Amino acid sequence: KNAGVPQQVVAEFWKTVDDVDKGLKQYPVVNKLSESTGVSCGHIALGVTVFMCLFVLFGFGANPLANLVGFLYPLYASFKALKTEDKNDDTQWLTYWVVYGFFTVVESFTDILLFWIPFYYFVKIIFLVWCFHPKTIGATVIFDKIISPVIGKYENKIDNTLDNAMDMASSTGASLKKRGTKMAAEHVANN
Repeated sequence: KNAGVPQQVVAEFWKTVDDVDKGLKQYPVVNKLSESTGVSCGHIALGVTVFMCLFVLFGFGANPLANLVGFLYPLYASFKALKTEDKNDDTQWLTYWVVYGFFTVVESFTDILLFWIPFYYFVKIIFLVWCFHPKTIGATVIFDKIISPVIGKYENKIDNTLDNAMDMASSTGASLKKRGTKMAAEHVANN
């Protein structure tokens, strides 16, 4: 009864590789690489993916690679989304960037502990891909379940604090401008 499950998984895996192959054929650089090596686009993608996974699991530089995964594709996808008339993709990517920023701030305070977790960067890459992947849109889940309720609870206080800070900065700037103008005038008058 369960003997067919591994065969189904293998068949689905190779179907996915074929789908990736078809998707990558639209990019001339990948086609050129495929033609020059004699390896299909899907197999090249598979090889790169396996290499990156092994590099993240056992190599150095896993943190920069994880940050690139979480930054480069979403940056390009956000760029493309801003050029479309559809506002849903803008919302998706803006939500991703809010979650990415939140995650980055939390990570910056906890990185000394996270460093010791085995395969942390591998898990981080999987998490970031889950967040930005169009089929999972995990960033929306994180935003709706965690970020929005927490920030929403303190939104008025945050707005008031920001307004006060802006007023103080504006007042300080005006005061410094007035003082600077007075000092410059005195300097010109004395010389």
